Amino acid sequence: MVDNEGPDGFDLLALGARVRAGRLAAGLSAGDLAKRSGISRSMVAAIEHGAKAPTVNTLHGLAIGLNTTMARLLGEDTPGEVAIFRRDDQQSWTSEDGTRTDELGPDWTSPAISVRRVTIPADSDTAMGTLLPPAARLWLTVVSGTARIVTDAETHDLLAGDSLACWGVDPVRLSRSGPEPCVCHVVRLEPA
Repeated sequence: MVDNEGPDGFDLLALGARVRAGRLAAGLSAGDLAKRSGISRSMVAAIEHGAKAPTVNTLHGLAIGLNTTMARLLGEDTPGEVAIFRRDDQQSWTSEDGTRTDELGPDWTSPAISVRRVTIPADSDTAMGTLLPPAARLWLTVVSGTARIVTDAETHDLLAGDSLACWGVDPVRLSRSGPEPCVCHVVRLEPA
């Protein structure tokens, strides 16, 4: 007989059911989840059946493999919140070279996340480019036009629809690389 209670009475069957539901919702086999999580297929099966209590490292690997959080797997996530950020409440500013930045989301804290639309006009002098503030992580998608991203070591030319993600790279400069205006969406996770 298998004991389906972990330390302090934690319900291993419920944990296993959440892992299995997440795996099936993602369309993954147990083997696929094992590869994405960095654990063995037999460990995935044992956790799903409530036969083993995962270590913190194993639980972290499963959360990454399922694109979720450890709290959600443990059944301890808090109810979500919805914030609406109306157009009239959005801040916008234009730099000296004509680059317009629109803040598309509210100021989030813990961690601080910003979502911005950056529009570089066709007549902008983009020799230096717009210096993006330091970020722990930065994601940029080119909506229209072409963009040039210059980091401390490399230059990347991106077309409409292309995206770039970077972390631990400072400074990052954004400019047009073609004659037409360039519009990008920039998501920044602020340093803690």
